[in-house]
Amino acid sequence: YITSRVTEVRGVQFVNNVINGNRGQYQNILDTDGAGAFLPDDFADGDFSVYKPCRDGNGISMENSGRVEDVVWEGNDFRQNFNNGVCIANRGDFTRSSVLNNKFHNNGFGNPIAVGAAQQAPYGDGFGVYHDDSLVDPGTGTAVGIDGFRIENITFSGNDYRENGRFINVIDNNFGTFFGFGFGVFLRTERQEISRITFENEVARRNRLGGFRLETDTDEPNIRSGDIREITYTNVQAIESGGDPQRGGIGPTGAAAAVEVIDNGDGIAHVTDNGDIANISVTNVEGSNNGGSGLRLESDATGKGLAPACILANPAQVGDNCALNRAGDIDEIAIKDSTFNQNGD
Repeated sequence: YITSRVTEVRGVQFVNNVINGNRGQYQNILDTDGAGAFLPDDFADGDFSVYKPCRDGNGISMENSGRVEDVVWEGNDFRQNFNNGVCIANRGDFTRSSVLNNKFHNNGFGNPIAVGAAQQAPYGDGFGVYHDDSLVDPGTGTAVGIDGFRIENITFSGNDYRENGRFINVIDNNFGTFFGFGFGVFLRTERQEISRITFENEVARRNRLGGFRLETDTDEPNIRSGDIREITYTNVQAIESGGDPQRGGIGPTGAAAAVEVIDNGDGIAHVTDNGDIANISVTNVEGSNNGGSGLRLESDATGKGLAPACILANPAQVGDNCALNRAGDIDEIAIKDSTFNQNGD
C-alpha cells in the first residue's frame, strides 16, 4: 500500500509474488478538505474521514501524490483479493510502465460473510487506474484532484484476467452508490489522454463487466474529454464477459441503478464523451460471446445521465446529465485477422 504521503513512485519492480486473499471492507467518505487533506490517516479537521481512493482490500494500492512511472509488475499472481488485484489512483501521470505475465483471477469478490454493504467491493477490477473524481468519490461536489493526469506508454503483455468482479450488495454512503465494476483492465481519466498503450498475448475471460475498457469521461458539458490514441492489440482474447445493465459502476445516492458504467459487457471498449479515438490497431483478436460488443469505439457527445439536471446546476448528480457540445473524431482504425462472434447475448 503506497499512501498519499509518498510523492513520486519510480523504478519499482514487483516480480514473482503471490498476492492472494487480502481482505477488506468498504472505506466510506474521503477526506478532501481541511487540515492535512489527502493524507491517509488525517483526523485533524475533525471529520474523521481518511483519504483512501483505492479503498481497502487490494493486492497493490498506489495513492501517491505524484507520478507513477518505470514500474514493472511481472510474474505475479493476484487472486481472490477483496477489491482489485492492482488499484492506481495517484495524483499524477501513470507512464512508462510494464505489466507482464501476471495472473489476475477472481478479484473483487468482496466479503460474503460481512454484513450489508461491507460485502461489496467498490471496484473489483483486475488492473484498474482511476484518474476520475466521479469514480473515487461520487457526488461530493469536492474534487479529489486526480482528474487531470495522463495514462500513457504502458505495455500489457502475457497477462491472464479471469472472472474479476462480482455483485453482492449495493454500497450507498449517502454521497453516491457503488455497484462495483469487474473489468480485466479498466483505464479511466477525465481531461487527459490515454495513449501509447500496448496489449499483446493477453487473455481476458468471464470478467463481470468486460475485458478491456479505456475511457475518458468529463462530468461537465463544456470541458473536453481526453483523447484515446495509439492503442495496439495483438494476439488478444477478450471473451465471455456477461455485463450488467442495472448494476455496473456508480450512481447518485439512493439510485436504483448505476449511471456511469451501465453501458458495459464489451470484450474491448474505447469510450469517450467528446475526445478523439485515433490510431487503433487490432490484429489477431478474438472478441466473442460477450454481453455487449466484441470491439467498441465510441465518441458520442450525449453523456450518460438520466437525471434532468446538469451536474453544473446540481453537483450532487453523478455522471453526464447534459449533452456535450460535440463529439470527437474516430480516425485511422486498422482491424485485421480478427474474430467477433455471437456478442450481445
